[in-house]
Amino acid sequence: MKTKKQNDSALFAPGAMFYTPAVLAAMREVGTNGLSLIYRHIRGDWGEAIDAGQWAINEDVVDGGPEEEIVSRYLFPDDVEIVLITSYPHTPSLRWTEICLPEEVIPAEEYQGRNGCQEKEVDNVDL
Repeated sequence: MKTKKQNDSALFAPGAMFYTPAVLAAMREVGTNGLSLIYRHIRGDWGEAIDAGQWAINEDVVDGGPEEEIVSRYLFPDDVEIVLITSYPHTPSLRWTEICLPEEVIPAEEYQGRNGCQEKEVDNVDL
């Protein structure tokens, strides 16, 4: 599914970026890196594994809708899936994006403002 927003320029700033050691290993395994995933994510290419409801939320948020999370899910060979989640307050300086495996994502109601990956496993990436 292709978003109507997808283009060559960034739709939003990702803010601070975080990743887990497990996703770093998975990215090496499938031959990708965080920069290429972030590039896809901020351009509106939200991956192959997002349902229609999440696509609508992503597009609504980018259009100035409610402060929600923008989620991308990318599938790779050998059933590897990588998730990117941007916490999207309307103030860009407060945004952050996490890159993690699906099993590392914790529900928003459980993290209350922390990043959504399991916190003890998260490293900050300065790009």
